[in-house]
Parts: sequence; structure tokens; C-alpha cells
Amino acid sequence: MPGLLVSTAQQIAYKIQNNRERYGFSYVTVLEHSLDAMVTIIKLLRCPTDTEAINRQPHPSSDPGEGGYTFSYTLNAQMSLRKITSVKRSAEKLLLVEEHNANDGRWAPGTPATGPSADPLSIRHGSAALPSGYNPNSGMVNGRIGVNVPAAFCDGHGELIDQILANDDRRYAWDK
Repeated sequence: MPGLLVSTAQQIAYKIQNNRERYGFSYVTVLEHSLDAMVTIIKLLRCPTDTEAINRQPHPSSDPGEGGYTFSYTLNAQMSLRKITSVKRSAEKLLLVEEHNANDGRWAPGTPATGPSADPLSIRHGSAALPSGYNPNSGMVNGRIGVNVPAAFCDGHGELIDQILANDDRRYAWDK
């Protein structure tokens, strides 16, 4: 069973990926004195197609001096400050998604999305034209929606999803 991650940044990134594939581990615990070293490893684990990540500007509500959000994946805002045991049907609930333009670490889903605050999913891995009847406020990029978007669910598994699935409140609301 894996324990400590001690090695070069590249080797640790490989171990994290291998542990996820081999044992299903979807997270690691990092002690406070090691957080700076973990930044290098996180950069190695960022989606390689997310080329704009390092150039993102801080979100308007960010603290002064805080940089832009440089990760590819964001937390479902509806899961913030929730105990995982309080989530109903955790195998169906989205925890992390790849946003098109991850700006603050919180994904703001909405069904029906009533305004531009709904964050669209990434179209980096595939996209589709809007289906007829699709609410244009439900998150789209240049008239397209994300398909084959990587996502992690509350029970720890991951799969590729599309924007239409993500906009179903049974997939993002913790209490439904």
C-alpha cells in the first residue's frame, strides 16, 4: 500500500498518477511544510491542453495580491463545506469538473441557468453544436457545449461527461 511520496517532482507526479490508476486514490494529503514543493508537482498534473492556465487573471473577488487560478479543474460550488456523507447518491454527483475558463476554483452550475454566472465546461477535449431547445444560458462557448469533459464524482470515480449532463441538478445539487 502506498504511503509517503518522496522523490523528484516528476517521479512523485508519476506515483500520484499510478496510485490513482492502480488503487483508485483520487487525492493526497500534503503537510503544510510541504505545500510549496507540491506546487511544482501540481503543474505537472495540470491538463496539458489547458494552455491558458498560467496566464489567467485573478477573479474579481480574489484577495489583493492573489494570483489567477492556475488549475484545470474546479470544485462544484454546491459541494463546498459539505461532509461527503451528507451527499445523496454520491456516485451520481459531480465534485470536480474541467471548466472552459477556470477562474476561481468554484464551478457554478445551474439548471436552468438564469444568467451568465453559469460556468461552461471545457471544449478542449470535444464539443458539439447546441441541440434544439438547449437553454443558451446553461453554459456554452462560442455556440458550442463541452462533451468528453473529465469529471470526478463524490464517490471517487471519474468519467467523461457532457454539458447537458452537468446541467441536470440531480448531478450537481448535494441534496437531490
